[in-house]
Amino acid sequence: MNKYLITGAIVLFLLAGCSSGTSDDTNKVNDNKTTDTNKNDSTAEITLEEAKEIALADVNGEVTKQQEDYDDGVLYYEIDIVSDGIKYEYKIDTAGTIVSKEQEAVSTGGTTNDAYITSQEAQDIIIKHAGGGTVTSCELEVEGTAIYEIEMVKDGQEYDAGVDATTGEVLYYNADY
Repeated sequence: MNKYLITGAIVLFLLAGCSSGTSDDTNKVNDNKTTDTNKNDSTAEITLEEAKEIALADVNGEVTKQQEDYDDGVLYYEIDIVSDGIKYEYKIDTAGTIVSKEQEAVSTGGTTNDAYITSQEAQDIIIKHAGGGTVTSCELEVEGTAIYEIEMVKDGQEYDAGVDATTGEVLYYNADY
């Protein structure tokens, strides 16, 4: 009796394994050559910091946004740079190729970018405030008060933070649930 149960279990196991390999979902993944494992940062050929350097080599200015983004399961880096009243929006792939570059005139509400701390200074302030961590996104938002909106990860927990772009004061630092 046990021999038949074991044999039956093995047959079911093999059939389940074979049928999952031929499902329509698997074929779609193979046709698109994308899987959820693409979202693992270890597959990236370049880092977010390297993508930022590529954009800065193209346009010298103030980085106001840097973040990872996924488009159809493929990792890209979004980098925004402001230079001489023009905002440049870059999309860079993990091979280091500038996929797109858009530009638009920006208004800083009568103040110059020199009145703001840099994106890197805002990131350093929030990392010090948090006692460590990794910034995943930093974007300058100018709506009344200029604020660097920062997303970061520390000890496996995601946080949202805001740093006043004029004073460098931490305005908020909240766990993102």
